[in-house]
Amino acid sequence: MTKIFKQLARHWAVCLVVFALLFVQAYCDLSLPDYTSRIVDTGIQQGGIESPLPETIRQSTLDALTLLMSEEDADALQNAYGYYLQDDGVLKLRTDLTDNERAALEDAVTTPDIVLYMAAAQAANAPAGQNSMGMTGLADMQAASSESTTTDTETVTPTAEDLDTVCAQFAAMSQMPGFTREAVQQQLAGAFASLDDTLMENLKSQSVLLVQLEYEAQGVAHDVQMRYLYRVGGQMLGLTLLMAAVSIAVGFLASRVSAAIGRDLRRETFASVIGFSNAEIENFSTASLITRTTNDIQQVQFVCVMLLRMVAYAPILGIGGVLHVLNSSTGLSWIIVLDVAVLLLLILFLMNIAMPKFKIMQKLVDRLCTRILRESYAASRQMPAADFADRVVHLMDQIIEHFKRNKLQLYLIRRNFSWPMVEHELSQPSDPVWQDLASALEHSPLMERYTPEELFRLIFVLVEMCGSICYASIIEGRPAGIEQMKPILYDIVRKSLEG
Repeated sequence: MTKIFKQLARHWAVCLVVFALLFVQAYCDLSLPDYTSRIVDTGIQQGGIESPLPETIRQSTLDALTLLMSEEDADALQNAYGYYLQDDGVLKLRTDLTDNERAALEDAVTTPDIVLYMAAAQAANAPAGQNSMGMTGLADMQAASSESTTTDTETVTPTAEDLDTVCAQFAAMSQMPGFTREAVQQQLAGAFASLDDTLMENLKSQSVLLVQLEYEAQGVAHDVQMRYLYRVGGQMLGLTLLMAAVSIAVGFLASRVSAAIGRDLRRETFASVIGFSNAEIENFSTASLITRTTNDIQQVQFVCVMLLRMVAYAPILGIGGVLHVLNSSTGLSWIIVLDVAVLLLLILFLMNIAMPKFKIMQKLVDRLCTRILRESYAASRQMPAADFADRVVHLMDQIIEHFKRNKLQLYLIRRNFSWPMVEHELSQPSDPVWQDLASALEHSPLMERYTPEELFRLIFVLVEMCGSICYASIIEGRPAGIEQMKPILYDIVRKSLEG
C-alpha cells in the first residue's frame, strides 16, 4: 500500500481536488435527509410556517398578542410591524430586523401564541351563545392546560372566525376595570410553572398553529405553504444535482489518475525490462513479465480508483455524520458512532484479509488454467492431425469443449485464460506437454518462416484470442454462440499458421 500511495502522491493536486469534491458530496449526502424532514414536518404538517412570529398580521390579532406580553415586549412587537401597514389593513414584519432582534421577538411571542390558540380552540368548543371570557375564564383555561392541552386542543381545529371571536373577547377584557398586564403575566407564569419540560416543548412546537390560523384568516395560508415547499424543494433538487455532478467528477478524476498511474507503471516496467542483464532475464519468464504489465497493473489501477472513490469517502462521510448527529442533540449519537465503528472494521477487514485472499485466488486461477491447458493438449494428441495447424485447432477445440462442459470455471477465470499464466510451468524441461510441443515445433515446416520465439508469440496470441472468445460467446452470447464462432476462429488459426 505504501507504494500505491507513492504513486498517488505524484498526482497530489488532482487528489486534493478529489478530496475537496468528496467533502462537498458528503455535505450534500448528509443534508438531503434534513430537507426531506423539513418538507414533511414544516412544509406539510405546519403549513410551511417556520417561526412563531408571523410575517404578516392583522391589527386585531396583534393587539390580542400584546395583551399577553410584558409592556417592553409589547412595544418591541408593535415597533416590528408598525411601519409597514398595507392597504388591506394587514401589518407586515420589518425586513431590517437583525437576527438577534428576530430571535428575541420569537421568544417573546411564543407563549402568547400558545395562549391565543388555546383560547380559540376553547371558543370553538364553547356552547352556543357563550361569547365572553373574563379574567376568571383565562385563569381557568391556563390552569387546566396541563390536562386539556393534549386532548381538547389536539382534537379541535379552530377556524378564523374563532380567532376573531377570541381577539374581540381579549379587546373587551382589556377595557374591564382592574385589568393589568402584570396580573395576566402572573396568571400565565402560575399556569405554565406546573407543566413539565416535555409538555412545555410540545406546547412550544404548537405555537406555529396560531400563525397558521392567522394566515388562514388573511387568506394566504396556501400561498405561504406553497412558497415554502417550492423553496425547500428547489434547494433539495439543487443539492441532488450538485451531488450527482460531484459524484461524476470524482469518478472521472479518479479514473484519470488511475489510468495515469497504470501508464507510468507500464512505461517504467518496460524501461526496466529493456535494461535487464542476461542473469535477470533468466530469473523472469516472459509470462511473468506480461502478467505484471497487464493484469497486475490493472489491479493496481482498480485499487487506486477504490481508494479515491470509496475508501477516502467513507471516513469523510462517517466523521461528517457524527458531527451532524452531535449538532442535532437528539440523544441518538451512539447509533451513528456504532455505525462508523462497524464501517471502519469493515474497511480494515477488506484491507487486511480480502487482499491476501485475492492473491490466493489469483494463484488458484493460474493453476486452473494450467490444468485445463494440459488436459486439453493431452486430448488433442489423441486426434489425427495433418500438420501443426491442425494440432493447434484440435487444442483450441478441446479448450472450447472443456469450457462448454464447465461454465463455472469459465465464470471464475473470465477472460484471464491465456498462455502467459501457464508458460512458466509448461516451459519446464521435465514437463511432458512442453517436451511434446517443443518436438512438434522443431519438426514443423513453420520453423522455416518463424524463429522459435516468433512462433511462440503467435501461438500465445491465438490461445489468448481463444480464451476471450470462449467467455464472450459461451457466457455472454456475444456476438454469437460458440458454435457459430468456431469456424471463424479456426479459419484465423489456419491462415495465421499457414501464412
